[in-house]
Amino acid sequence: MRRRLATLVISLVLTGVVGQGTGHAFSGGAHAIAGASLGQMMSHESGAFLAGFASHALLDMIPHGEWSLVTQGALFAGAALLIHQEVERTNDRRLIWGAVGGVIPDLEHFLYDMGWINKKYFPTHNGTLPHGRTHKWAGLWIEAGVTGIVLGLTY
Repeated sequence: MRRRLATLVISLVLTGVVGQGTGHAFSGGAHAIAGASLGQMMSHESGAFLAGFASHALLDMIPHGEWSLVTQGALFAGAALLIHQEVERTNDRRLIWGAVGGVIPDLEHFLYDMGWINKKYFPTHNGTLPHGRTHKWAGLWIEAGVTGIVLGLTY
C-alpha cells in the first residue's frame, strides 16, 4: 500500500509542477489525486469519500494560486487517467470515492458562477476557513515542501 500511495503522491507533484509558467499550485487534478491517495487508506468507501472531502479543505488552506480553466481541465484529465489506471490494476474502488470526495467541493464554484446557488457553503470557499493565496514561486516552494513531508511519511 505504501508504494501505491507513493506513486499517487508523486503524481500529485507532477500535476502541481507541470505548467508552472501558466499557473500554479493546486488543481482539480491535485484534489482528485490527494483524495484518491487518502481514500485507499480507509477501510470503507464511505470513509474514502470523507477523507477526500476533508483533504480538499486542507489543500485549499495551503498558500497557492489558481490554474487557468484550460490547464485545470488538462490536469484533471491526467489525474483521472492515473486514478483509472490504478483502479483497473487493483480493483480498489476506494480510490474513486476518495477522488470524488476531493473534487466535489469545487462543484459549488460552477453552481455559483452559473447563478444556480446564491452563496458558497464549503468552509474554504465562503471564508470560514482561510483559502491560501500566494505568488506562483512561493506556492511552488510551499507545494514542494508539503510534498516532501508526505513522501517522507510514506517511506
